[in-house]
Amino acid sequence: MLASQQIDRQYDVVVILHPGNWLDELTSNRWHYIRFFDQFVDVIVIQPTNDKTLRGTLRRDVRFTRTKILYTQSIRPVVDSSKKTARDISKNLTALGYRHPIYWLSTPLFWNVACGLKNGPVVFHATEDYLRLSEYNIHPASSFIRKCTRAAAEQSQVTLSVSSGVTQSLNRSTTVRNLVQSSNGFSENDYGERSLVQLIDLSVCANSIVYCGNINQRIDFLLLQKIATHFPERTLILVGPVHLNAADECSWRSILGYLNVRHINRCTVPEMNWLYRNSETGIIPYLHDPVIVESGFPLKALEMVGTGLPIVTTRMKSLERISPFIRTSENHSDFIQILETHTRINQQQDFAKSISDLSKFSYEIEIPRIWRVVLGSTFRTNFAVEIKKRARFSIISCLLDTRKQYKSKGFASVANVILGLFARSS
Repeated sequence: MLASQQIDRQYDVVVILHPGNWLDELTSNRWHYIRFFDQFVDVIVIQPTNDKTLRGTLRRDVRFTRTKILYTQSIRPVVDSSKKTARDISKNLTALGYRHPIYWLSTPLFWNVACGLKNGPVVFHATEDYLRLSEYNIHPASSFIRKCTRAAAEQSQVTLSVSSGVTQSLNRSTTVRNLVQSSNGFSENDYGERSLVQLIDLSVCANSIVYCGNINQRIDFLLLQKIATHFPERTLILVGPVHLNAADECSWRSILGYLNVRHINRCTVPEMNWLYRNSETGIIPYLHDPVIVESGFPLKALEMVGTGLPIVTTRMKSLERISPFIRTSENHSDFIQILETHTRINQQQDFAKSISDLSKFSYEIEIPRIWRVVLGSTFRTNFAVEIKKRARFSIISCLLDTRKQYKSKGFASVANVILGLFARSS
């Protein structure tokens, strides 16, 4: 373990540029890194908000010791001034007495903001294959996102890649200054037997199927419908915040209409530990997207296995051969067939060996390793001045970039999507 002095000699704060609602986020790679940083140095999570009464306020995150949330104006990459946002962040950090920050960029969308931040280097955490992920490729801002990703990978002092697929994608597309692969992991401190909290009344979990994670456009809603229909005697528990477009919202509402489906919007770590340990099977029902197959590495898979919960997932190369508790499927029929028998009651695998197999993904080992890489990198002092390239958003370039994908739908559909983009940004 690193001594706190090793970090304090170089930095007095880690600033996390966070893309969503931090307090509503389920456990994530970010969450584990922040918990590690919090042991040694102050942490500021930049939280954009539309609530004008919150802007400029600093609030303690009660889940940690040295972590605070700084509420800023909404960071809308398409319409807001990235320079103004960077000035506001820098001004607040200076007022708080911080002189040597390190910036942790957890989304390439905020790269232009990171360009304007002063007195410290940027670490780009590539937790997704942003260059290829299909949910962005049909988005009118896809060109902007790809430009941000390339610029962040090229010019951040360190880039962390979550999987071999992301590493390959970055290396194919650009020259990365300092690329380190750091997969999602597992923390026995959270999901071990000693961390189990008793008497948490979430639901009746007998013979249940559970999914914990964001409910967004990656989810295969048709597969969820088939699961709910095929297993009417089993409760399908879906846990996580919902972020959907209008089309997927209809499918989601249809799934909620099944009598054996229950949705829980928020769940703490102790509650998830309890839920996993009292369920029969875990699932990861993602769309069979080539990019997800090549680059996906969901943290939830390791968390579920860490509690002895067998899981069935759509195919992801990173999850193959990790543990006998993880079974990948090729299609809907295969998924349903595996789900028939891959349950806790039927699982005869050696749990102790499975936990041993997960040891190489331990956050207690992996994050200190990564932090040593970050601390060992030679950072130039005036980082902001050295940044020459920025990713600039252009409506015209985005239209040209997505023209082929929308060709069959006509220009009207492109205009509607763009108008929807600005509506969501306001």
